[in-house]
Amino acid sequence: MTTTRPLMLLSAVRLTRLCGGILLALMLLAGSSIKSQDCGTIVPRAQIDYELLLRASGIDFTARRAPSTAYEIPVAVHIVRQSDGTDGFAPSELAIAMADINAQYAQVGWTFFVAGDIDYIDSDYYYYNTTTFSVYGQLVVENRVPWAMNVYFCPNTSWCGVSSFSSTPERGLLVDSACAGHAGNNSTFAHEVGHWFDLFHTHETAFGVECPNGANCSYAGDLFCDTPADPTLSGHVDPSTCSYDNAVPPPDACDGTPYAPQTENLMSYSTKLCRDLFTTEQSNKMVYTLENQRTQLSVFIGGLGVIPGNIAPLPVELGSTATAQVTIHQSVADQQTLITGVSTSLSELSVIGTLPTTLIDVDSVQYTVEFDATGLSSDCDLGVKYDTVRFTTNSAERPLIEVPVEVAISYVETSMYNHLMGSHCLRFTAPNTAGFGNQQPAAFSLEYMDNALYDGSLLLGLIDGNDTVVYRDVFGAQDYAVIDTFITYAGGDQRGVNELRFSTADGRIHGKVFYTQQVTDPVECQYALVEYEFYNSCDTTLSILAGMYADFDVVDATQNRAGYDSTTGTVWISQPFVYQSQLETAVQVCGISMLSDSPRNLRALSNSEFVYPTNNLVEGQMYEQMSLTGNTSSSVSQDWSALLTLGDATIGPGDTARFTAALMYSDNGTNELADIRSRAEAYYDNLDCCVASVGNVNNDPADIVDIGDLTQLITYLFITFEPPDCMEEANINGSSDGVVDMGDLTDLISYLFIPPPDPLPDCP
Repeated sequence: MTTTRPLMLLSAVRLTRLCGGILLALMLLAGSSIKSQDCGTIVPRAQIDYELLLRASGIDFTARRAPSTAYEIPVAVHIVRQSDGTDGFAPSELAIAMADINAQYAQVGWTFFVAGDIDYIDSDYYYYNTTTFSVYGQLVVENRVPWAMNVYFCPNTSWCGVSSFSSTPERGLLVDSACAGHAGNNSTFAHEVGHWFDLFHTHETAFGVECPNGANCSYAGDLFCDTPADPTLSGHVDPSTCSYDNAVPPPDACDGTPYAPQTENLMSYSTKLCRDLFTTEQSNKMVYTLENQRTQLSVFIGGLGVIPGNIAPLPVELGSTATAQVTIHQSVADQQTLITGVSTSLSELSVIGTLPTTLIDVDSVQYTVEFDATGLSSDCDLGVKYDTVRFTTNSAERPLIEVPVEVAISYVETSMYNHLMGSHCLRFTAPNTAGFGNQQPAAFSLEYMDNALYDGSLLLGLIDGNDTVVYRDVFGAQDYAVIDTFITYAGGDQRGVNELRFSTADGRIHGKVFYTQQVTDPVECQYALVEYEFYNSCDTTLSILAGMYADFDVVDATQNRAGYDSTTGTVWISQPFVYQSQLETAVQVCGISMLSDSPRNLRALSNSEFVYPTNNLVEGQMYEQMSLTGNTSSSVSQDWSALLTLGDATIGPGDTARFTAALMYSDNGTNELADIRSRAEAYYDNLDCCVASVGNVNNDPADIVDIGDLTQLITYLFITFEPPDCMEEANINGSSDGVVDMGDLTDLISYLFIPPPDPLPDCP
């Protein structure tokens, strides 16, 4: 890699559109530069999900207006050359390309400038092979500048340009070197930037085909009503007059109104030199995306810009401190002084650095913002907090610089371990995460079988503004933090129990998970119970969508069959196989069924669609599947997983929501699942060990609270550390988190020895 000195282009220079014979001559001269495939940008499913949620939230782009502030947007330029450093996009071509984009975006009120050094990528691999989406994805992360719009100029591509949307991981634009920087094409660069700010083609059909009469313009086509329906204009526009040839009939499903497209629209496939228009709704959408989705950009106003501080990726541990960096840039030949810098809303947030500081010409300064959580200790202090650091300057044009800062306060994640529950029949590994089985294969199986439950997790969904959030601990995601863990081995009721208290990693939602299994009776231990409890000890109501994901790999996962049993409400994955040295044939089956109330839906999911090859669960897809109603299954043999949506829950202050499901296994096929579920349900109904009020720590059959219970509690807390048979009875002070500690011992002593005794709390 090599670099040159910065190239700063801040003025907007509008090229006059050529027409008539001159235009035709230029197009003939540039004929070799016109790609057969104009734009390679396609709308991914995640963007479709986002757009549907955005529209459902009531955003009206007809009512919005572009801001009065003229935004200046930094462009990180990457130029691909051959390995010997030859044949790259020339500086003179870059100057023309930047002038073109500034001319086109003057109507939006934006200016683009090259920020920092040009990055030259000297690589024959990219020079000759950037012809597939896979290589495009590799290229647009090379030397990426996180606070700028990254543009990669590369020759020999399959398209004039490709761009990502705000919902997709490829955070960059690719422009073919032949499609920009010359008089024959002044619009491709601007077209791809439009995609980067979430504009669609005017002929888009991902949301449905738009009718020329505009009847469905708000929910079909490009979702805008001030861009007429477009049949795809490639090859249908006269370059000398920019007129449409009326060659495409209207869609059959519409009323026969003929197409009347905007041949000048920059997001169309019209002739390159005819395109110079963004409509009002298109401009408003781009401004919205800049202000709400592309928040990583260091947007400049009056020559000053900032990189926002973000402490969210590495949360502040409750009771600790954490820092992030804030960078302030100056992009013009000027001198300005930063005088003060203070937080505007969070008393725990401070700015560390020497002020005042003077910025001279193209300069930048970095400050540290520190969040001090040492005075915070409550669950109610958890969560994401937002602040603005306000810097005052001596600039008349921009006397204030406001820097957004995001802070996530969470629990630290404890060390990970597994607890193997079961000794001679069904094995169930209960890790101290809010998922299950995701620490190792063979987590849910018989001793002599291969792994059945390969991976699984609690899913917690919510809508955060316009985005869907789905927390999970599966396939490498670690969205939960463990607060503390209790393990109860075989007790008086012969249970194996693993209990833990957890928080989402950002601290927004917290709760408990219980893994329970009958550990002694080989007939009864074909199931394990997983119970999730969400509690709210704060004064803000929580609205969640809860679910469970289970990747059942039954012998050969590609030959799995999925089904749904409406009688028992069970989704299952099964496959015939031979085991025990080829002596017996069995039908191995795993099932998942809800025991508490009715589930919203149980679904069989194709791993090839929802998991592989990215080895992840895409948030938008999973939230959509969790939101659906009805149950699905399939007899098609392929790699299936199971999804159980437990249901919606609105948890007010002090409230608790609880969901319980059974994970089942049999090598006798689906016919045995009904009996297994019946036994699991009966076992679950008998698990409420706490009777009347708390305090019977030693499990006295007469339910009398006396000195024996005090002895048992002291033994647990200070001697053997082995929990009592019923932890609910030991929760003397009735704490909502279920933790048994010195507070419970103190309350039990007070109850037994300090008259008059206060009544003991009722069982939870």
